[in-house]
Amino acid sequence: MPWEPDQMQTYEEKATGSSLTAYMLALYTGQRESDVLRMRRDAIDVGALEVVQDKGGAKLWIQFTLFCRSTWTVSRPRITRSKG
Repeated sequence: MPWEPDQMQTYEEKATGSSLTAYMLALYTGQRESDVLRMRRDAIDVGALEVVQDKGGAKLWIQFTLFCRSTWTVSRPRITRSKG
């Protein structure tokens, strides 16, 4: 179920580290969780992010917004699935 705008704002204000980075990458790239979790910093090139989709193996270049780039650069987490 999609989040309401107020829920998104609350999460964005309170989340930190890898959970915020994964959220922002999913939000701004539109990719599935499995694709976001496999994204690598070295896949960024000239304002785009290379993604190989889990479903079907399609190779995409997604425009990497300045906001998304700054979120990833500042937090520098290792994105992993949380347990629990």
